[in-house]
Formats: sequence, structure tokens, C-alpha cells
Amino acid sequence: MLSRISEVRTLYGKYSEILPDELNDKVENDLKNGQDEMEKIFKEDIRFIDNMIKKSNGADRINLQDFKSSDLFLIRRGFLDRNEQLIGIQKTKFDIAHLFMCKSTLSYFLV
Repeated sequence: MLSRISEVRTLYGKYSEILPDELNDKVENDLKNGQDEMEKIFKEDIRFIDNMIKKSNGADRINLQDFKSSDLFLIRRGFLDRNEQLIGIQKTKFDIAHLFMCKSTLSYFLV
């Protein structure tokens, strides 16, 4: 299964060539709809990842709640120390941390 997050991009492509003074009230509505859609897609993706973790019996090694509730945990898992290399479960945690950071960044831009 692929994420539907790329679908949100098409909502904003039509504005990439428009100057700010040409924008109208529709932009605000489109941004709100895009934010809502992005939230739905993110929840779908997290459910998918959570199901994959459970199916692989990895729930004792990866707890998605840790990524949601702790910025420190998120940063620690999303950035490497100097000579650190990602092996096995650490690579998965790294990728999940980046998913949560991307979601947070997109949410910031869509507000």
C-alpha cells in the first residue's frame, strides 16, 4: 500500500504560479480542506504501520505512542549521532520518526 499523501500536493499546484494579490477566499477553504485530508491520510498511514508492526510481532520493540508523545524521543530517533549507523529496527524507528516530523511540518504550513 502506498500513502495517499501525494494527493494533497495536487490541491496546491494550481496556486504555484499565482501572485499573492490574485488569491481569493477560495484559497483559505482549499487550505482547510487540504489540512483535513492530510490528517485523514496520516491516520490511515499510521494505522497501516501499526498493523504491520503488530503482524511482525514488533509491538514490544516499536511503540508509536512514543513518537506521538515525546519530542525528545522523536528527535533522538530521527537524527543520527556522528558515527551511528542504522541497523534493523533502528532504521524503522528512524523512518517512523521522519514520518511524524513531516506530518508536524505539513500541519504547520497548512494552518
